[in-house]
Amino acid sequence: MGLLHGLRSLRLQDNKLDGNLTELDTLGDLTKLVMLDFYNNDMYGDVPASIQNLTSLQYLYLDDRHYKPLRQYYCRQRLPQNGKYSYRIVRENYLQMTAAVCEDMHDTLYTFNPLQVSGTYDS
Repeated sequence: MGLLHGLRSLRLQDNKLDGNLTELDTLGDLTKLVMLDFYNNDMYGDVPASIQNLTSLQYLYLDDRHYKPLRQYYCRQRLPQNGKYSYRIVRENYLQMTAAVCEDMHDTLYTFNPLQVSGTYDS
């Protein structure tokens, strides 16, 4: 896949793809990529380190479970549910995010879900 240097959009959402997302290092070779969409598949692992090489990337669509770098960086904070959202911040700050240490980070469901869903909302 890394040989498709002119590729601008890679939309593989809703395909039941499995495997380790973290190991897709050749994604970093797709430097003209503007949109990367792996949303709603059966993959595991975190956003790959090669994401920082995608300087043209504007739209990154991944399931919340792939955003451990965000959870580390924003330790114990509730983040808006990102779902299909432009997360250029992950690309631009990947090294800082993965270097952050969070001893007791919240799980994915708590971090990315609204208060009503997490069960901590009192109406």
